[in-house]
Amino acid sequence: MLWGISCFLLWQLAGGGLGWWQGGSWGAALGVAAATWAWFFWDLLRGARVRHWLRTGELADTPIVRGVWGEAADRVRRLLRTQEAQIRTSQNQLQEILAALHASPNGVVLLDAQGRIEWCNQMAANQFGLDAQRDVMQSIGNLLRNPEFTAYFAAKDFSGDVVIEGHSSTPSRPVRISVHLHPYGDGCTLLLSRDVTALEQADAMRRDFVANVSHEIRTPLTVLTGFVETLQTLPLSTDERARYLGMMAQQAQRMQSVVQDLLTLSRLEGSPPPGMAEWTPVQTLMQRCEEEARALSCLLTQHQPRPHALRFPPQRSCAPRGKSPGFPPSCRARCPT
Repeated sequence: MLWGISCFLLWQLAGGGLGWWQGGSWGAALGVAAATWAWFFWDLLRGARVRHWLRTGELADTPIVRGVWGEAADRVRRLLRTQEAQIRTSQNQLQEILAALHASPNGVVLLDAQGRIEWCNQMAANQFGLDAQRDVMQSIGNLLRNPEFTAYFAAKDFSGDVVIEGHSSTPSRPVRISVHLHPYGDGCTLLLSRDVTALEQADAMRRDFVANVSHEIRTPLTVLTGFVETLQTLPLSTDERARYLGMMAQQAQRMQSVVQDLLTLSRLEGSPPPGMAEWTPVQTLMQRCEEEARALSCLLTQHQPRPHALRFPPQRSCAPRGKSPGFPPSCRARCPT
């Protein structure tokens, strides 16, 4: 500022001195006036350059001027550089957030107040059959045509979630997607989705497992109940009583085996799978099936004149490698009466 005032006074002194040299006192006055107007137009020109740069210019085109206009242009240039640095930092942070959302195993969709898609990650596009570029600003209700989701979205009650079929779901390979909406901001909505196919299959397997275990336990219990009623109601000889008690012991052993299998299964859930060199005693398993079949047959035919005919191949060792073991003629076994 002081430098500008000094230059202006020196300019007037130079104009006044030149006028005095040419025309005396009147010439000095005209010289000062001419120097003042020249300085004014020159300063106006510098201001016009700065104003033009502020309107249309870039940081690289900053005009090099001195004085007040130069200081103003320099301050504006520093502010613009600071603002650009902040914008670049914000953009980098936004890109990192979007990259993290793209890498998320769950689907993410941003909806505006009218239910239009503002942004979605690739996982959501795969789950719902969307196009992350083409479907921007399209209504989610027009793209996701599912009655359960439509009712869930229209109810505006986002306390729970809804499970719908995925875009790639087929009858042989169903895909189930859980959708949960979260309101945020000024009427906007965040849609989160995740694949719950494995969870539903695990629940179905758990239900089947409980049903199978119940069946495995109910069967020997039925046999034991039948034998107990027989022992309580029928006059039996010592041999028959011993035979029935032996069958009851077999069924009790079967229930004990089921319980032991459950304990083994619980222990193996967190253990590594068995090795390829381990063998399963199939002969013992088949012998147990034979004993259970005989016990059930005796229970079902105890009041019938004709018992069941059961055929089981005799126990034999394994055949040599490369040869078929072959089965001998079936033997006929009947339940004693």
